[in-house]
Amino acid sequence: MSVLEDRYIGDGVYASVEGNYIVLELRGQDNFTRIALEPEVFDALIQYRNDILTKIASLQKVEKEDAPETL
Repeated sequence: MSVLEDRYIGDGVYASVEGNYIVLELRGQDNFTRIALEPEVFDALIQYRNDILTKIASLQKVEKEDAPETL
């Protein structure tokens, strides 16, 4: 039983909570895929997201520093 109602989070993906698991469901026209993430795996996914955002911010900073000055 889910603690919260399913929530559509985009790209055909729905999220819910079941016990200690974050459940992601991909609901396509012809198929249905379900992934139950343990808390440690969910934490790793969040850390991966944070790493990506840090890398993007770093690249944007370098681009600004390398950009020619405008008059």
